[in-house]
Amino acid sequence: MMQIIKIDPGSPADATGKLKKGQYVESINGKMLRDEDPRVILGNIITEAEAIDSLVKLMVKDDKESKAYEVVVKLPVMGSFSDTSPLNCEKSEKIIRNFADFLAIHPKGWGSAMFLLSTGEEKDLEAVRGWMQKTAAENKDKKELIGSRNNWGISYTGPALCEYFLRTGDEAILHTIQLYADHLKNMIENDAFRGDFVYYSQGSMNAANVHCLTFLLLAKECGADVDEYVLQKLLKFFYRYAGHNNVAYGDQVPEGV
Repeated sequence: MMQIIKIDPGSPADATGKLKKGQYVESINGKMLRDEDPRVILGNIITEAEAIDSLVKLMVKDDKESKAYEVVVKLPVMGSFSDTSPLNCEKSEKIIRNFADFLAIHPKGWGSAMFLLSTGEEKDLEAVRGWMQKTAAENKDKKELIGSRNNWGISYTGPALCEYFLRTGDEAILHTIQLYADHLKNMIENDAFRGDFVYYSQGSMNAANVHCLTFLLLAKECGADVDEYVLQKLLKFFYRYAGHNNVAYGDQVPEGV
């Protein structure tokens, strides 16, 4: 069985008025959820339903001991994936458009900005422009970043700032990009950036550092003053992992991790 942990407001599941957190799903369209990852089963059934009749029938239990009853979820008809998906595929385009519209209203971190910038649509760019202008205004008078912003925070947000500038040329965001680059300059330790807070004992935090390096390369492309010593240190550090099929999470070797 599969347990429901969340019902998103406005979703097809929410529209039934019968599904809620804590319930158990015993079967989907007659297929019992056993001997296979239920997420795979659900994904395959949704793909089929979106292409045919949009109906997904769940057998649901309010608790493990109660009797199961049917709940029908009606999905929007999306059609089928083309043989060239995601290219030249109407369904893929619908998924991208629906997700972009959702993120514009309910952003999920700075990955939302990267996704919206990738669509090439002007309406998505306008949503990102609003976020960037707010960020630029917040940092306008700052001389340095103070507080808890560490390499994790910069790895999440930095590349999006640079991609936005390279797309638009909006100079208002350049000061924030420079603040990030300057902050990283002061974090270099043993050729990379240490892990802060709960990660400190692991030394280098490559899960974030690789994106910090990406940010610094992009920041330099944007015209920011990137410390060359720091940049070369990082390039040399990550060259160690080239050709080994893996970048270690922290201070581990790539082989066998």
